[in-house]
Amino acid sequence: MASFDMITAAGNAYVKTWEERAYLGRMILIPLLLKFICYSVAVIYIGTEDIIRLSIIMLPAYFVEGWFLSHWVRTIMFGHRWPFRPSGNDKKDAQELEERGRGILGGTLAFVLINFLMAGYFAFFTSFIPPTLDPQAANSNMATMGALMMFSTIILFRFVWLYIPLSANISWQYYVKKLNRVSFTFWLISLWLVCFVPCMMVMQLGGNLLKGVEVGGEGAQLAQSGLVFLRVITDSIKNVLCTAGITYAIMDALKLKAIK
Repeated sequence: MASFDMITAAGNAYVKTWEERAYLGRMILIPLLLKFICYSVAVIYIGTEDIIRLSIIMLPAYFVEGWFLSHWVRTIMFGHRWPFRPSGNDKKDAQELEERGRGILGGTLAFVLINFLMAGYFAFFTSFIPPTLDPQAANSNMATMGALMMFSTIILFRFVWLYIPLSANISWQYYVKKLNRVSFTFWLISLWLVCFVPCMMVMQLGGNLLKGVEVGGEGAQLAQSGLVFLRVITDSIKNVLCTAGITYAIMDALKLKAIK
């Protein structure tokens, strides 16, 4: 049965991210800027409650972030770095570029598609269970939909990370076949929480501090921009950590060794 060491995967994710902070900082500048612009437009013109429209506005950011995270996967697994540096052997370089390009393209497209599918998924369930619903006002139909949402989220969780094997030129059929145990999914969720929760706590704390500043006029706009930037940067760091952690988990489960 495919399994992995959750503590080791999480530890490796934090250590690797810290070690590569300079490299990641250079590569993430454009994705961060585009994500900030797209999310700011969404906040100003449509709000963040309409998940489908929000995802459409975020489309350019999804493409660039998918590109960035696909490179990050290949850095972890193969030691590949961006930008590509030719070795001088034209035949070898062309082969490596073709392999890298296929992985980056597959991972990027998968990341975009997964984000759109998740938007549709959550939009469907929130149409039955509003986020602001008073639990005392819930009925049996809402309880049934809530249980269905929880069950389907657990079953589908491992598919959220399909962009990782595709970035490494691992077929999605092989990934699904080898890592198809429910126990693997539960450990994957635990690993995700270890990488996800600290970033969300920072975002919540920083958001509360910014909201607590009473300002008016231009000051209020600056505070709003600060909230958007905080959300964008913590979400991006969360994606970097989660991608690294899940990559190490998949490598461990499939018995793959990182190439330095």
